[in-house]
Amino acid sequence: MRRRIRPIFAGSLALGMAIFGCSTTPRARRDESLRVSQTLQEENNRLKDVVFNLRARNEDLVERSVDDARKLRSAVDVNQRLERSIIAYQEDRERLAKAYDEIKRRIAQAASGSGTPAAMLDRFQGLARSRPEIAFDRGFGVISIHTNALFETGTAKLKPNADETLRPIAAALASESNERSSLDILITGRGTSTGVVRTSLAGGSDSPGAPLSPNRAAAVRDRLVALSGIEPARFGVAAFDVPEPIDGADSGSLKRIEIRVRVDDDSNRLENR
Repeated sequence: MRRRIRPIFAGSLALGMAIFGCSTTPRARRDESLRVSQTLQEENNRLKDVVFNLRARNEDLVERSVDDARKLRSAVDVNQRLERSIIAYQEDRERLAKAYDEIKRRIAQAASGSGTPAAMLDRFQGLARSRPEIAFDRGFGVISIHTNALFETGTAKLKPNADETLRPIAAALASESNERSSLDILITGRGTSTGVVRTSLAGGSDSPGAPLSPNRAAAVRDRLVALSGIEPARFGVAAFDVPEPIDGADSGSLKRIEIRVRVDDDSNRLENR
């Protein structure tokens, strides 16, 4: 009887253990499956967050690119406007430079006596080369003669040999006067003064301190009229005095007679073109 019980008990025990083992194994797998599923769910949620962040960042980059493109177009427009402004400024500058050059040219022509024909300028220039006491500025068309070559010291009286200087000038003026219908001659006396002019009834224009420049210019005019035979009405007389240098510098170069000739007739205008 005892021998039968043992096998039965042993079989029951084995069966129970088998049943317990079968019930334990699926629960462990189920728990593992739950853990894997939970992990995958968490990873899926994390990936969703990453995708959302990437999408938001992509949208932000798209907006920035659109904004940058708009700014770039605006910058291009501004740059084009600046280029047009620079071109317009350069054109205005060139136009103003040309106008300024034209004004300078006209001023230079007016100052240099552009009405003086080239042939007359050549004649006066040759005269200056042959006479050391005569200087000629072709740019201004002015003949200059130092007063020491023409006048007694401190007076408006011409020296006896003054005709040696004035006669060739008078001959040149007479020749041009015969060829030109309109010849204007301006004689200017330039000198210095002390700033104080002393006058007296007896002293006249040659009294000490009296301005000599206008009287000397008039004396040259009268002599050129006599030597050339040109009408006195064609001559003009002017005078300019400047103060003596305070530092005692040589003022000799300031004392001179200037002769400027201008021709305004139609033949001269055609010659100068």
